[in-house]
Amino acid sequence: MGRPAGWMTELTGRSAMKSPGKPTHRREVELRFWRWIAEG
Repeated sequence: MGRPAGWMTELTGRSAMKSPGKPTHRREVELRFWRWIAEG
Protein backbone atom coordinates (compact mmCIF):
# COMPACT_ATOMS: atom_id res chain seq x y z
CA MET A 1 0.00 0.00 0.00
CA GLY A 2 1.06 3.60 -0.44
CA ARG A 3 3.48 4.98 -2.95
CA PRO A 4 6.51 3.10 -4.22
CA ALA A 5 9.99 4.12 -3.10
CA GLY A 6 11.48 6.86 -5.25
CA TRP A 7 8.16 8.18 -6.59
CA MET A 8 9.01 11.78 -5.63
CA THR A 9 12.36 11.62 -7.42
CA GLU A 10 10.65 10.36 -10.56
CA LEU A 11 8.00 13.06 -10.37
CA THR A 12 10.27 16.07 -9.73
CA GLY A 13 13.68 14.95 -10.93
CA ARG A 14 15.26 15.61 -7.52
CA SER A 15 15.22 13.94 -4.12
CA ALA A 16 12.59 14.78 -1.53
CA MET A 17 13.30 17.75 0.75
CA LYS A 18 14.32 16.84 4.27
CA SER A 19 12.43 18.18 7.27
CA PRO A 20 14.46 20.66 9.31
CA GLY A 21 13.25 19.07 12.53
CA LYS A 22 12.26 20.87 15.71
CA PRO A 23 12.12 24.66 15.33
CA THR A 24 14.84 26.62 17.08
CA HIS A 25 14.34 29.36 19.65
CA ARG A 26 14.82 31.94 16.89
CA ARG A 27 11.17 33.00 16.86
CA GLU A 28 11.19 33.66 20.61
CA VAL A 29 14.39 35.69 20.32
CA GLU A 30 12.97 37.67 17.39
CA LEU A 31 9.80 38.53 19.33
CA ARG A 32 11.85 39.68 22.31
CA PHE A 33 14.03 41.82 20.02
CA TRP A 34 11.02 43.59 18.47
CA ARG A 35 9.46 44.17 21.90
CA TRP A 36 12.68 45.87 23.01
CA ILE A 37 12.66 47.98 19.83
CA ALA A 38 9.04 49.01 20.47
CA GLU A 39 9.87 50.00 24.04
CA GLY A 40 12.62 52.27 22.78
